[in-house]
Amino acid sequence: MQDLRTLSSRIAVYWRLHQALPPDLAHLNTHPVLLRDPETNEPYEYVADSKTGYHLCAHFQLATPDAEARGEPLAVRPLPNDDSWRHPAGRHCFDRSVKP
Repeated sequence: MQDLRTLSSRIAVYWRLHQALPPDLAHLNTHPVLLRDPETNEPYEYVADSKTGYHLCAHFQLATPDAEARGEPLAVRPLPNDDSWRHPAGRHCFDRSVKP
């Protein structure tokens, strides 16, 4: 998940610099390890579908567990309203967009 969050942040920076989404993740000039799904060792899937919208896809061995079930302290749990990175087990795509 950290890779996908980092890629999403770097896509936003790219957009601010170029006023366009990158044509592919290689244009982010990031470490190559960050571009591969650790579950499959395949590149993360990225598709720009509009001027500001895109999809990031990955394979997950497990669904997003509940923070309370993981025993995480309240201080490190995500905000209650931020379910945007929750995912089921298996292949899942996140619909994202940059804020112009």
